[in-house]
Amino acid sequence: MAGSTGFSLNIAVLISLISLSSSIDFQGSLIHSNSPRSPLYNPKATPSDRIKAAVADSLSRHSYLEFSKSPGRASPDWVQAPMRPHGSFYVMSYYIGTPATETFGIADTASDLIWLQCLRCDDCFDQKLPIFDPSKSSSYRRVKCGEPECDALNNFRCKHDYDICTYRIGYMDESSSEGELSSETMIFSDSRSGGNYTLLNMAFGCGHRNFERDLVGDNAPGMIGLNNKSLSFLSQLHLNEFSYCLVPLDEVSLSSPIHFGLSASIVGLMTPILDVGGQEDFYYLGLEGISVKNEKLPIPADTFTVKENGIGGFIIDSGAMYTMLNSTAHAMLIKEVANKTSLPRVDDATELFDLCYNCSIQELDLIADITFHFTGVGVDLILSKMNTWTDNGDGLYCLAILPTDGFSIMGTYQQQNINVGYDVMKRVVSFKPMDCTKPLA
Repeated sequence: MAGSTGFSLNIAVLISLISLSSSIDFQGSLIHSNSPRSPLYNPKATPSDRIKAAVADSLSRHSYLEFSKSPGRASPDWVQAPMRPHGSFYVMSYYIGTPATETFGIADTASDLIWLQCLRCDDCFDQKLPIFDPSKSSSYRRVKCGEPECDALNNFRCKHDYDICTYRIGYMDESSSEGELSSETMIFSDSRSGGNYTLLNMAFGCGHRNFERDLVGDNAPGMIGLNNKSLSFLSQLHLNEFSYCLVPLDEVSLSSPIHFGLSASIVGLMTPILDVGGQEDFYYLGLEGISVKNEKLPIPADTFTVKENGIGGFIIDSGAMYTMLNSTAHAMLIKEVANKTSLPRVDDATELFDLCYNCSIQELDLIADITFHFTGVGVDLILSKMNTWTDNGDGLYCLAILPTDGFSIMGTYQQQNINVGYDVMKRVVSFKPMDCTKPLA
C-alpha cells in the first residue's frame, strides 16, 4: 500500500451497507505513537521525555473526561482530550477518497466522530502524509443540514436544511478542528489476508481549520472514534464487536492487532459494560475491589460507583496510557504494596510516581501481585509485573498507576499482553491474558 494516490481496488472487498454487521471481518493494526514505525515518532525524545509526556497526557485525558461528563458542562463534541504528537496513544492507518489518499487517525474508545485535516486549509497543522484534498475525489460528498448524520452531531451549525452541516471540536489545550461534515469512501487493509475492505459513504469531519497548540513536528491528522455513539466507526458499520491485543511497548518493531466484526475475539473473563444514564461516550466497568497478594484492600464500597450526578465510576480507555485510581484507593494500594515488599523504597526524583524501587527487572518478581476484581463471577484480572511497573527513565522501577480525584481509568499500559474484547450488543468487555506478539489461535 505504498504511495498516497492511485490505490488499486481490484482486490478490495466491497461491502454493502445493508449487510455490514454480518459480513465485516478484518484485522487492522494499531501502532503506538512512540514506536519508530509511527509517523509521529520523535527520535530526539529520550525515555525520560516519553515517560513525562505519557504522565502529562494521562492527567490531561482524565481532566477532559471528567469535564465532559460533568453536569452543566459543554458537550464532549466541544471539549475533548488534548492531542499531542509525542504522547502515548495508538494510531490506525487507512485510505480515503477516489483515488485514495493514505492517512491515519488516533484510535479512541472515548470519541465518536471520525475526522481528519482537509484541503482547502484555512489553518492546518503539519502532518507527515499529504493532506486529503476532497476536490480530487469523485466519491466525496458534503452532508447537508437536516440529514440524519448532521442531526447526530452534538455540536453543529445550521440555519437552513439546504446549508452544509459544519462541526467544531475543541480540545482542553485549546487545540481544535472545524470544518464540514462529509461522507467518503474509506479503505482499511486486512493485515491477515493482504486484502482490503472498502467502506462506502462513511460520515466524517473534513477539517479546514485545525489548530494544535504548542506542537512541533508531525502530528496526527485526525481521530477514529470507537465508542458506541451514532457517528462512531462502530455504529456507522453496525458493528457489535471489536477486540485488540496490545503488544508490549518494548516490542518497537511490532504493531498491535485490532479485530473488527466476525474476527473479534470476545474470550476469557467477561464483565458487563454498565448502563450509566444512557451514556454511550465511555465504556464503564464495575471495579469491585483490588487485592495485593490475595489480600483485598478495605476500599469503601462506593469508591468506583457512578454517583447520581454522573461523577465517579471506572472506565476502560484507549487514549490514556496509565491507569488512574481514585486517590483513596490509590493511597491504600501504595501502602499495602510497600508493606508486602521487602525491597527498599526509593523516592522518585522525577516526582512522577508515588512508589519506586531501585531494583533489576528480575527483582520485580519479589513484589506482591496486584489483582483487579471486576463485576462478574471470578472476573479477577491479575496484573503482570510488565503491566504494573515502569522504568521511570531515571533508573528506577515505579508503580505505573496514578492517583486522581473523581472517576478512575484503566489505561493502555495495564492492557499490554491482554486480549481486550468489546461486545456492544451483549454489553460486555472481556479480558484474556496472552502473548499479543503471536496470532490468535
